[in-house]
Amino acid sequence: MNIIGHHAVRTRLDHILTTGAVAHAYIFVGPAHVGKTTVAHAFASALVMGRTTCTERITHPDIQIISPEHVTTKHGRVRTKDIGVETARAIAVDAMTTPLSGVRRVIIVTEAEYLTVAAQNALLKTLEEPAAQTVLIMTAVHEGRLLPTVRSRMQRVSLPRVAEAQMATAAAEMFDDATVRADVLVAAHGCPGIMVRCAADDDVRAWYSAMVRDAHVLPDMSRAQKIAYAGESARDVARLQQALIVWMHVWRAQLYAGDTSRAQMLAAAHAALTALEQTNAQPRLVLEHMLLTLTE
Repeated sequence: MNIIGHHAVRTRLDHILTTGAVAHAYIFVGPAHVGKTTVAHAFASALVMGRTTCTERITHPDIQIISPEHVTTKHGRVRTKDIGVETARAIAVDAMTTPLSGVRRVIIVTEAEYLTVAAQNALLKTLEEPAAQTVLIMTAVHEGRLLPTVRSRMQRVSLPRVAEAQMATAAAEMFDDATVRADVLVAAHGCPGIMVRCAADDDVRAWYSAMVRDAHVLPDMSRAQKIAYAGESARDVARLQQALIVWMHVWRAQLYAGDTSRAQMLAAAHAALTALEQTNAQPRLVLEHMLLTLTE
């Protein structure tokens, strides 16, 4: 599949490929689902094949992708497990290995902010004295969680949210229905990964569309309806967190359009999301409190 947006980033990467001024390590940073791993994989594919354009992703024995494990707890929370020191030591060993058939070997570590401090320290020597034919690429949403000594040894590639016009062009190719397109564009909010998931799975698309619609009606629900909605929605905490993000996209757009009442809703949703991400608060109570503060 073609990369959606990120033309400036791809131009920079193409220049690196064309000139051969390839650094030994890169960190791709940006919001979740914005396309960090997609672009990094396309860059890795070009590096391995000796190409001068960053356009497609390939499966190749000299491209290694390492990602943290995601587990669902008994309470419905999705937890990302840390990438430990043993994995980092294995990366360091692999980084010294000669490419099997490609021009280079590329190791991609996604969600690198989940590397433990010990794991990051274990990679310092690799970052300081890389093998000539190995490139290490990391991706991160929260790059500040990485040690300064790690960040300083990598070239930073920032991927912002994709422009609305570019998202709309891609959505027109994926979705025939105008209402569906509008819902998906709001839910994705400049992050192509969400749009791609919606195009690939009708159930995912329907859920995102439902969350966009719910954002418009939640403030008008009765107290009893809000309590019932909270009880149902809190059963899947991971989806509840994503729902909060979608609602915030909708309310932020309404705020920018002049509806100042949405400022209070945004604040309530942000507080709820923070509570779910950073505390052990009961999800149903968190959502109930948020919904009962929403007023027109």
